[in-house]
Amino acid sequence: MLGALLALPHLGCSTEDAAPQPTAQTPPLAIRVAPVLRRDLRHALSYIGTVHAQREVKILARIPGTLQWLADEGSKVAQGKPVAIVAADEMSAKIARVDAEVRRVGAERDLRCTTYERDQSLGDDDAIPKSKVDMSRSACDTATAALDAARASAREARVGNQKTRENAPMSGRVLQRLAEPGQNIMPGMPLLLFGGDATEIRVPVAQTDRALKIQPGTPVRVQFGPKLLDLSVSAVAPLAMGPGRTTEVRIHLPEDAPSSLQSGMAARVDFVLEEQMNTLAIPENALWEFGAKSAVFVVDAGSAREVAVEPGIREDGWVQVSADIAADAKVAVSNLDMLKDGARVFAVDSQSLDSVAGDEVLP
Repeated sequence: MLGALLALPHLGCSTEDAAPQPTAQTPPLAIRVAPVLRRDLRHALSYIGTVHAQREVKILARIPGTLQWLADEGSKVAQGKPVAIVAADEMSAKIARVDAEVRRVGAERDLRCTTYERDQSLGDDDAIPKSKVDMSRSACDTATAALDAARASAREARVGNQKTRENAPMSGRVLQRLAEPGQNIMPGMPLLLFGGDATEIRVPVAQTDRALKIQPGTPVRVQFGPKLLDLSVSAVAPLAMGPGRTTEVRIHLPEDAPSSLQSGMAARVDFVLEEQMNTLAIPENALWEFGAKSAVFVVDAGSAREVAVEPGIREDGWVQVSADIAADAKVAVSNLDMLKDGARVFAVDSQSLDSVAGDEVLP
């Protein structure tokens, strides 16, 4: 009996210990968040182009001789002004010979024709036979024809002498010398490359990108250091060239383009294939993609809400999205694979975590 009574408190203690205990609540997941913004986004293809003159002319020698430069590389030359001389001693000698021949034949013609005028007067007075007058007239005509031929030779020689002087075909610059001063030149040899004042950018575009509708009128953004120009494609070559099968695209530069631009300089060229202004955009690392589904986690009042989105243009770490999201909303940008709809979160603005290196996961 006493043993039974002593056992009762023990039974009571066992009943208390068996009572259910409350379960601890799962702590919120720490995540980073970033704001949703409205901004301009562009889908662009980036290339490196080269500055050229819109019109480039390779000047060739027309006569043999010795080269003498009259304009330096890079110097501006007005249209028609000389840029080089091909000195040809035999050309000067030829002009001297034909001029002497013109003088000799001219003197002979004056003599023959003066004689004919005198014989014609004597013939009219029957002082000499008619045959003598005819001979004098024939001699005058022959001498006149000889003088015309000598003068034609002199004109031809002077035209040839003009070929010793190479003039600028238009207003522009001497882009490159292709021969050395004092060099013996033969006809057809390149002397220099000359470019007009109007400039353009030439870009070799891969045929796969060319198929994305790069054509005259396509908007482009051209960057020279800090200078940014909004232009458009001027012309597209009809043929793909070279082993890389590239197509040359030309972009004319405006007259007020930076004066420091020179032929051969490089420039970044962005072909704008699509553009959206003031569109809804999220940071690229806020986009949760799995299979054909895309979503973001909008964070509000300590919980994450999954919102399906349709991504669009991507530029500089931002993605255009089509969704019912406020422009000032916050979206998760870390631990996306650990989130689900309705999850409790502890949100920290990513801008306040500059001291955290890289994409380190929050504890």
